Amino acid sequence: MKAFLRDVSHHESLLRELKADPKLAAEYFKLAIQALATEEDVAGGLRALTTLQEAFESLKNLASEARLNDIPAFETAAEYRDWSLQHI
Repeated sequence: MKAFLRDVSHHESLLRELKADPKLAAEYFKLAIQALATEEDVAGGLRALTTLQEAFESLKNLASEARLNDIPAFETAAEYRDWSLQHI
């Protein structure tokens, strides 16, 4: 049996994938924003935005790349949460 040098958590793997694939990250961002519009999905949307923020430090560039014209470009998941409470 071959031993693994290090186990990688799902979260760490997701961070690596998002950093390595800008198109995937943009789609993940779009889905997170859509989740903010549904009361039962808000927590998941915020978690996804927090993961993206962890991967990219700021969400501003990612928001621009996702090209969601009616969604402002904020730096943090908390700013999107506050915005969604007023606009969605």
